[in-house]
Amino acid sequence: MRSADLGLYTIHTGHFSVGTSVDGIDLHKGNYAEFLDRYPPPAGISLDPYDAALNGGNDFKSEWVFNEYHLHVAEDYMRAHPSRTVEAALWKAEVFFLSLRKIGSERYSGWLGIVTGISMVLFRLLLWTACAVAIWLLVRGPATIRWAPAIYLGLTISIAAPYLAGFALTRHASVLILPSALFLCWWILEHSRGPIRDPASGIRGRMPDSRSFVSGHDFSRAASTRKLGGL
Repeated sequence: MRSADLGLYTIHTGHFSVGTSVDGIDLHKGNYAEFLDRYPPPAGISLDPYDAALNGGNDFKSEWVFNEYHLHVAEDYMRAHPSRTVEAALWKAEVFFLSLRKIGSERYSGWLGIVTGISMVLFRLLLWTACAVAIWLLVRGPATIRWAPAIYLGLTISIAAPYLAGFALTRHASVLILPSALFLCWWILEHSRGPIRDPASGIRGRMPDSRSFVSGHDFSRAASTRKLGGL
């Protein structure tokens, strides 16, 4: 169930929410006592088999009661165990941003496994390059173009945050493929247009090449010679 189903929830239950009725279980799946013993899960194994145990033997009257229960239990755990919550978030960040191994999804063998492995490496290189360029431009780039890396990094953080709070699998990061590719394409086009010589005015232009410099220097020397000759 995803946010696209929100309208159906509202129509059939009369319950309005800015999220979904599975937000609670998604948060709870990454915040309970045994989580660090089970995460990251072994190859080809997801976290779904543990869902039933998280229900605590309760019989829920509706999906929203189910949602509220898991939200409260997860939030209580996070408040009671802040250090373990931070440690879990770091492991989730490693899976979301760094892992080259498929986590939480079926692993393939043969040629399909090779293709999957190569695609994972290519995606990571794309993501890491985009993040590195964005950080560099935000810190060292001209003020007139810092809006682009700020938007990209803000989008990346906003997408990652729910998974770092709940639970992260490598497939969750795939939503960043398109934003990362678009950002790098923008940067390549921006770079090909030449540096911004005057950030305050936004006037563009390439620095003069050596030939124009030599020509200008020769012209100045000739003018000086004529001036001296006229004395």
